Amino acid sequence: MCGIAGLLRLDGRPAGREALRAMAAAMAHRGPDDDGLHLDGPLGLSFRRLAILDLSPSGHQPMATACGRHVIVFNGEIYNHRALRARLEAEGAAPAGGWRSGSDTETLLHACAAWGAARACRAANGMFAFAWWDARERRLTLARDRFGKKPLFLVRDAGRGIAFASELRALRAGGAAPAAAVDRRRLAAFLCYRFVPGEETLLAGVEPLPPGTILELAAAGGAAAAVAAAPRPYYDYDFSRGPPAARDAAEEAAPEGGDAAPALLRDEAEAVALLHRLLEDAVRLRLLSDVPFGAFLSGGLDSSLVVALMARLHPDPIKTYSVGFDTGFSEAGHAARVARHLGTDHHELTVGAADLVRAIPAALWSRETPISEPSDIPIYLLARLAREKVTVVLSGEGADEAFAGYPKYAALAAADSAPARAVLAVPGARPLLGAVARAVPAALRRAQTMLEAFALSERFEHHAAWFGAFPAAERRALLSPALFAEAEAQVHRAAARALDGRPAGGHAFPSPVEEALYLDTRLWLPANLLLRGDRMTMAHSLELRCPFLDWRVVEFAARRLPRWMKVRGWEGKRILKLLAEGPVGLPREIVRRPKWGFKVPVGAWFRGPPLGGALRAALLSREALGRGWYREAALRRLVEDHAAGRADNGRKLWILFQLELWHRMFVDGTLAPTDELPA
Repeated sequence: MCGIAGLLRLDGRPAGREALRAMAAAMAHRGPDDDGLHLDGPLGLSFRRLAILDLSPSGHQPMATACGRHVIVFNGEIYNHRALRARLEAEGAAPAGGWRSGSDTETLLHACAAWGAARACRAANGMFAFAWWDARERRLTLARDRFGKKPLFLVRDAGRGIAFASELRALRAGGAAPAAAVDRRRLAAFLCYRFVPGEETLLAGVEPLPPGTILELAAAGGAAAAVAAAPRPYYDYDFSRGPPAARDAAEEAAPEGGDAAPALLRDEAEAVALLHRLLEDAVRLRLLSDVPFGAFLSGGLDSSLVVALMARLHPDPIKTYSVGFDTGFSEAGHAARVARHLGTDHHELTVGAADLVRAIPAALWSRETPISEPSDIPIYLLARLAREKVTVVLSGEGADEAFAGYPKYAALAAADSAPARAVLAVPGARPLLGAVARAVPAALRRAQTMLEAFALSERFEHHAAWFGAFPAAERRALLSPALFAEAEAQVHRAAARALDGRPAGGHAFPSPVEEALYLDTRLWLPANLLLRGDRMTMAHSLELRCPFLDWRVVEFAARRLPRWMKVRGWEGKRILKLLAEGPVGLPREIVRRPKWGFKVPVGAWFRGPPLGGALRAALLSREALGRGWYREAALRRLVEDHAAGRADNGRKLWILFQLELWHRMFVDGTLAPTDELPA
């Protein structure tokens, strides 16, 4: 786990050593153990290392082949790299003088040299972002893992070339990023989704390399070609029920023979047994480490299942970490119950409103985008605690999107029945649902969200409503007419592109449930949850690993499990629950308790000190109102209605609050990570 950055100058000038050093220094927290540079005319690579595998100096990056032709900088972990070494050796593609290190970086370097980037990426089971330079061909290749677990941001300059880095601050430190400015066209999408789907940042001129893609840049092509070059997908998953597309010979098969028997499963017992073997193997691979490891344990099904499998695979007690809140609005007690059951070495952090407020600037600085989920901040604090004893943690991230864990999937399944479709087609039915939603008490938030979503007939507005903040009518009421006109057309561009841009021959979705699972995996995960996971942990030089995002697990859930094994009635993640209370043996009260989520009582905190005062001081300030983004009366009404208890606008106010703080920190430069919030 590391930080990478680089420049490919195409204006006839060499890459600058000092700029590359500044880029690496800006990411010192991502790699406190080592750093390095590589310069080759217009190409420059820089690197910060967090040593996880092979702690010796032989894992130093940038790493080159013995002949010097191929050079790589790599952020992430390739969990199956030993198996890939064996394949390279069997094909006669291993280094002639033998392997110089035990690092997965060297394995990936030689896989790229022998197989090319696309095949190497498909063969790799792990999380990664890397830059590979072929000095003979004068070609730079950038790549990102299948689901976007590791970040990689790009800046293209028609006059100079291209710059890339794991974090935005590195681009700015090296002078590669344009002057900090908001891309106003992305603001409406942020308010709609609570993140920027497909873009991952609000900064103008900065783009992410999309998950599951590679970007090839030829130095001889010139700056214009570099700016025009488009990422090429090497991976996409679908819900097809027939034989899959041919796999690359290097791609690792599932332990149960996955692709050899791609038929839809019908027997739950067989499905549980296959999933048990597959998920246990995913956890086993993620225990590969030369440094201490532990796990985040919320007490929910997903993290409890991961820790239970870790405990079976490792002889010593697993170090586990959980966070709770001093309001009693907490899952910490459930986590402690699981820890006792599994005999872990458990550590618990209690967070109050004052702790959260104090940590917001530092967490925001680490995230580099507005903090869309208040739970980011407790995770930031928990990562700091965990780093005192471990360097790697496992978590349950990704299970909901693969196995249909969110309540919305059950609601979508219910609405897909013939009677429900007939009711929704009745003229006036959807507006009536909207009226009922407005009358539902805030305490019944999930029911309210479901009614609000089904009141929307537009495909992508409906999708966004489950996780989002401001639907179209509310965006129109809140945003100034000029900003609304400028930004509204871009709101759902990424969602439409995700569906329209699927590979030729891609299969249709069996139902709205599968479409939602696909969109959440393509949009919600990389731009929100995985970005959070990377930033909140790497801020403290802590590596986060997610067994449920092993590509074999995701594809098993998508291609081999019928919908009823994931959603049955109003029960989500059915197959995971059968696995957890059956072969794994977790307590039934943990497995079957209602989904809670990682909730932070921010709505209540906004009604009192200190967070309520900070909210008003930020949102209703002269600076915020002077940007011309909002209709002032609408903004004040959101604040006052929440404060008076007439509405629960906690989610909406949090998004606006974070947007304002982010602008002050990253655009205005008036808020520092060590500052207190405005009061």
